[in-house]
Order: sequence, then C-alpha cells, then structure tokens
Amino acid sequence: MTHKKLNSLLIIAVLLLLNACQKDDITTNVTVKGNVRNNCTGKGFANVEVQFLIKQGGVNTILTTTDANGNFSFSGIDIHSSSKYSYALNIETHSYYDYNFYGIGPIEIDKNQITNFNQFGVSASFKLCTFYLPTGTLITPPDTFTVKLEQRILHSYEPNRIWAGNVTPGSFLTGNPNFGNYPMGLWHITLDKTKGGVHSIVYDSIYLDMGATANYNVPW
Repeated sequence: MTHKKLNSLLIIAVLLLLNACQKDDITTNVTVKGNVRNNCTGKGFANVEVQFLIKQGGVNTILTTTDANGNFSFSGIDIHSSSKYSYALNIETHSYYDYNFYGIGPIEIDKNQITNFNQFGVSASFKLCTFYLPTGTLITPPDTFTVKLEQRILHSYEPNRIWAGNVTPGSFLTGNPNFGNYPMGLWHITLDKTKGGVHSIVYDSIYLDMGATANYNVPW
C-alpha cells in the first residue's frame, strides 16, 4: 500500500471518529424547570411528584417534588445530543381511597429547548358531598326545587370549562343524595325553588378540597 493511500485512509478514519464524537456532544450541568398548576383552582399545585425520564436503552428516572407554588427543577443534568438519548417529563396518575389524582405525560422534551420553562396542568377530586333537607321536611307539588352545582374553570388556559351536577327532591326519596368524585375546588350553588307558591333563587358556594368529605344543608 502506498503512503498516499495510507494517509488517505488515516484521514478518513479521523473524520469518521470526529463525526462520531460530534453525534454525541454532551451539554453538562443543565437545569430543567417548570410549574405544575391545579386545573381545579388555577393555582400552583404543591407536593406533586414530577419525574424526569432519561431514555437510553432503558429508562433512568429522577424524581423531585413541587414547592408550595407548584414550581419544580432538576439541576445538574447531562444532555446528550445523540439520537440514542431522549428526555421526557411525567406526572403519574394515582387513585386513592379518598380521591383521584390525574397526572400527565410522559411528555418528550425537545433537546434544543431543554431549558425552556415547562407548564403542566393536573387535577384531583374531592371524595363526597352529602345534601340534607331540614328534619321533617315534606315537599309536595307544586312546591319543588333544583340545586345546580357548577365548578367553573374560567382561566385563559381552560376557557369556559365547567363541571356541573343537579340535586332535586326526587334524590331524597331513597335517602340523602351524595355527590362525589368530581374535581376539587370552589363549587357554585344555585337553589331554584318554589315554596308556598313563591318562586325564588338562592346563590351559595362550597369549597371542596382534595379528598374532602362535606355536608351541605339545603336552605329550604
């Protein structure tokens, strides 16, 4: 083999080696951060476990927990440019005896935007709200009422999202009606009633926290 051919092969080998190195550049000490909001209240969701997933063959999971304002961060992360590596954020769904917590993900992160602020919305439910009429109440036609409940999410990120439910006199025929496993938060109550021939509308509200059990006395 001539020296010229040998030199050419060496140059090609070096270029291939350099190209291989360029395909797996590593950016060190990267911080991945974001916020988890409570879709039922519009505020930051505290004490939520957030997972940072590093996928390369298997999956390596790094955990953190949101602070009082729903913020989280993963610091000191090494980001590989190689296509063998991918990265994602994940919040798992959990079902408990008292409530359900609905997570989100895994959501893959663009390596070129790895330091961008990540905003996620999750929700959770209250356990049960039981409605009561005054003791001895007897409702006969034409007297009647309807209790309408609404949990309103009127934020820019979820415009006009409303969960709703109704309670009527028929609900009490087999005992006090139960209303449960709906999103936590502030529930607006509209009591539309006709009593003794007089029609009226009463507005009220009740806050039902995550996993909460509460009673509501219908103002008949």
